[in-house]
Amino acid sequence: MVDVPLVRSVLRALPSRAALLLVGDVDQLPSVGPGQVLADIIDSGAVPVVRLTEVFRQAAASRIVRNAHRINQGLMPEISAADGSDFYFIDAADPEEGVRKVLAIVSERIPKRFGLDGIRDIQVLCPMNRSGLGARSLNIELQTALNPPGESRIERFGWTFCPGDKVMQVENNYDKEVYNGDLGIVSRIDAEQGELAVDFDGREISYGFGELDELVLAYATTIHKSQGSEYPAVVIPIMMQHYTMLQRKLLYTGVTRGKRLVVLVGQRKALAIARKGHPNDMAVVKAAGVVGLAQAIAGQLHSRRVASAAPWTSACSLAQAICGWIRPPRPQSVDAMTRSRPTRSAKRTIRSATNSGCSTTLVAWLTTPGRISLSSGSLTCCHTFHSCSWRTLPASNE
Repeated sequence: MVDVPLVRSVLRALPSRAALLLVGDVDQLPSVGPGQVLADIIDSGAVPVVRLTEVFRQAAASRIVRNAHRINQGLMPEISAADGSDFYFIDAADPEEGVRKVLAIVSERIPKRFGLDGIRDIQVLCPMNRSGLGARSLNIELQTALNPPGESRIERFGWTFCPGDKVMQVENNYDKEVYNGDLGIVSRIDAEQGELAVDFDGREISYGFGELDELVLAYATTIHKSQGSEYPAVVIPIMMQHYTMLQRKLLYTGVTRGKRLVVLVGQRKALAIARKGHPNDMAVVKAAGVVGLAQAIAGQLHSRRVASAAPWTSACSLAQAICGWIRPPRPQSVDAMTRSRPTRSAKRTIRSATNSGCSTTLVAWLTTPGRISLSSGSLTCCHTFHSCSWRTLPASNE
């Protein structure tokens, strides 16, 4: 959850005599920003590390806990039917059947069997936003099933909001003291005043209709968005159409969001791929890191308030070139990796970027396995896919 720039700021703010204790779950999804801070600190061997691995008797009775450990070990979770279980798998042959079963489970079966509220207590967690079983599509279906739009409604930014809807804040708003990932329930809509009010755990926050781009429906959300949160019950669709996102860390993160009940809906083949670990798991993490690096470069150039907008555009082009250049690693010798070169299209983009307004030449080269060095005379960025840092160098006269 925490990326390198944020941890850097925290460390710089700590007094010299302070002690820092990091508590986290390294097996969950890495941060969206650059770096895998906790994993890198653990792997470094530079600090004492304690791992909690024992499952105590009370927790051992929960299939959620046992299956979370099994998924981490690369084993299939226990999905056989059992009375009093808190973990279920519901087969669905195709996405259309999956949608029907998710709707029935959330609106009827769980409330009837476990006495949970379909809106407040049950959270659908999706591997991705898009597709028929993605968060966006399921939000519309679940809204129709759980809280059909009535006369009191407001349509803004692609969503229809009604009193009683579950919504999520999607960006930090320090003035209102609501933050990215906060869940609430729409309490009222005042068309005359142009306001919508949301109840966040007993605290009512008002939004002007022009501010509703900060909210989205939240009957369903992505597993990435759910990190750091817990829910009484979670329902997770897992289908082959989610293939690119079927990663062990993603499945583990989703399962560990449920406190009382976890229900998986989908195909056993997709579940097997996810628990086994997608063959491109590491490539996905590395690609995400490269994107973070590219954004950092662009931000550094932009923050320097250069004379024209061309360097900003060039930085974006260069970022795309880098991301297009890097490929999922194949087994090969170190010598072969160090001889790797940018593709012709990447070279053209870099050449175009340097000729269109950058004050100094930007050179991109794969200098060591898993590391990219970018130099502009005054800026050097090195990225090892697990961490990202940059430092200012003396400007070169060459």
